[in-house]
Amino acid sequence: MVIRCGSFALDAARTGTRTDVHATSLQDDGGWDVPVDVRLAFSGAPAAEWVGSLVKRLRPEAQRWVGDESVRWPRSTVMPHALRAALPEPTTHLTMTVLLDYLDVSTTIDLFGLDLRPDAEAPSPTAERDWILSRAVSTGPGKISLR
Repeated sequence: MVIRCGSFALDAARTGTRTDVHATSLQDDGGWDVPVDVRLAFSGAPAAEWVGSLVKRLRPEAQRWVGDESVRWPRSTVMPHALRAALPEPTTHLTMTVLLDYLDVSTTIDLFGLDLRPDAEAPSPTAERDWILSRAVSTGPGKISLR
């Protein structure tokens, strides 16, 4: 399964074109027109605002299924309390990783292309990096395997 997060550009040679799940936030403008099986839009906004934003962004026939309100803001439901306290606005990739980990969907979760440098553009790159690396069983160039 290939999950792409946020705004992304498909590059057949570098990243391939397969996209099964698009996990995004309502602040991201890209990727909404890429055909996917599942589209998840994360937001801490009130439900009515979230629905209104979805209606504006969703493209007809670009997805088979759209996440409902039960997966609207995993930060408030499945994210560990300490991580929640450190990250009022977690990145989409961390939110998706926490959700996958919580749902226990696979024996291995491989993350590709994450920028975990301390100066990366994230609300709290250190908290995100620490949580991901605390679950890593192996790391390599451009790849982190969890579990």
